[in-house]
Amino acid sequence: MKSGKVFKIFKTKSGKEATLRYLKFDDWMDLLELNNSLVDEEAMIDANIKKTEKEEIELICNQIKAIENNEAIVVVPEVDKKVVGICVISKNRFRESHIGNLGIAILRDYRGMGIGEKLMEKALEVAKEELGLKMVTLTIYEDNEIAIRLYRKLEFKEYGRLPKAVQYKGNLATKVLMYKEL
Repeated sequence: MKSGKVFKIFKTKSGKEATLRYLKFDDWMDLLELNNSLVDEEAMIDANIKKTEKEEIELICNQIKAIENNEAIVVVPEVDKKVVGICVISKNRFRESHIGNLGIAILRDYRGMGIGEKLMEKALEVAKEELGLKMVTLTIYEDNEIAIRLYRKLEFKEYGRLPKAVQYKGNLATKVLMYKEL
């Protein structure tokens, strides 16, 4: 069973120790807090409705099943015994089974500490090794310049833009489409 498997322990830019590991069921409360805090701050993510405990538990069970079935990897960073983010890479199916889709989120108080970069590096490595992926794609709001800089630093390349893709703060925002070959 992969649940909870530790991949890496490192020091954040603030000097705190962080652990990167696979998701486990006991993470559900921290991840519910993460999701709902992102909704509250109107973060540049697609979710705009808070989850219930039941919905989060169901999601975690499905994610753990996907990990065990080699359909996805879900890596979380833990600081001071608290999950402070998540990176999911889901494997596409059929003729696109060599491609995965990446999503990442970090709690506001833990951004800028280097956690997101280390999390993505490890998730990409695990996705290549365990899922056999050759490419990963992601989408990002064009106004999220900090994230775009990080993705470019990690050698993601832009391959398109989808204008008016999402409703965000009363406007229609453009999504940037990016990929990275592994």
